[in-house]
Amino acid sequence: MQNTGSALTDDLADAEVAGNFHEGAGEVALENEKYSARLKNCLPVKASQPRGIKRVLVCTDFSSGSTQAVECAVALANQCDAALAVLHVVDINAQPVPSEPEGAEPFMKKLWTEASGQMAELADSLKGELDAEIMLKLGLPWEEIVSQSQDTDLVILGKPRGKSGWRFFSKETCERVLANAACPVLVVGNGG
Repeated sequence: MQNTGSALTDDLADAEVAGNFHEGAGEVALENEKYSARLKNCLPVKASQPRGIKRVLVCTDFSSGSTQAVECAVALANQCDAALAVLHVVDINAQPVPSEPEGAEPFMKKLWTEASGQMAELADSLKGELDAEIMLKLGLPWEEIVSQSQDTDLVILGKPRGKSGWRFFSKETCERVLANAACPVLVVGNGG
């Protein structure tokens, strides 16, 4: 046997060659107490149990992709016994269509009113499945999601659709959330 400069390494190598290792109760043990005592001092300390998922944030723009994201979030929150927060952001960069000449402020109020109604319907549909925190914000979607991710264990987004169906989950929103979120991000759905 080569001299490795470490008596422990030599002892462990001898034990391996002799076939003295066995596995029991989740710990490697050596039949020979001499090796077992030395190995025990060198084994890494088991990490404490992960905190787990305690709060899930799902973001919605009421599209089919975000509907799938909400369904996934509800199932995951139930499975993990986690709190669920549902977020919709009324995008301050949304532009009124030319056929709506009333201007930006009435347009934003209209978007807010529509979103409030849709969030109320979503909250009603979740009754009986779990208690969810319903949040409606005004701002840039990616910034609001990233801000909310600070107090969240997992963010779930619906897969963005093509430009023809662009709403809240643009490709850029997803990319910015993925790059800046303070927690893991799960993107689900077929983007349909």
